[in-house]
Amino acid sequence: MTRRPALVAALGLALVAALWALRVAVLAGYPAVVSPDCGIRLAMVQSYMSGGSLVRVDRPSQLHPLRFGLAELPSGTWYFYPPLFPLLSAFPYRVAGLPGLLVLPFVAGLLACGLTAAAGRRLGLGSWPALGPITGLAT
Repeated sequence: MTRRPALVAALGLALVAALWALRVAVLAGYPAVVSPDCGIRLAMVQSYMSGGSLVRVDRPSQLHPLRFGLAELPSGTWYFYPPLFPLLSAFPYRVAGLPGLLVLPFVAGLLACGLTAAAGRRLGLGSWPALGPITGLAT
C-alpha cells in the first residue's frame, strides 16, 4: 500500500512532462519566440555562439524596439539577464535550434515539480502525491 502514493505521484509527473513536451513540440513549429525575455535570451545565446559578449549587446538595433530587458548606459547597451542561461543553453541551441532554448526551463520545471512533491512527503502531507502535478500544471 505504501507504493501506491509514489506511483500516483510518478504518473502525475509523467503526465505533466508529456503535456509540456507537447507544448514544446507545438511551439517548435513556429520560428518565433513566445515572449520578449525569450527574445533577449535568444540574442544572448546567439551573441555568445558567434564569439560576442554575453552581457553587452553587440547590435541593439536588431532587438525589440522598446528595449525590453536592456540597460542603456554611456558605456554601451547591456543585458539585464545573467549570463548563466546562455552558457547552459548554448549546446542545446546548437543541436536543436530555437527549441533547444526550451530544454533548460523544461528540465528545471520538472525538477521543481519533483522537489515540491518530495518536500510535501517529507513534511508528512497526505496530499503530497498531487503536489508535483499541481505545481506542473500551474506553471
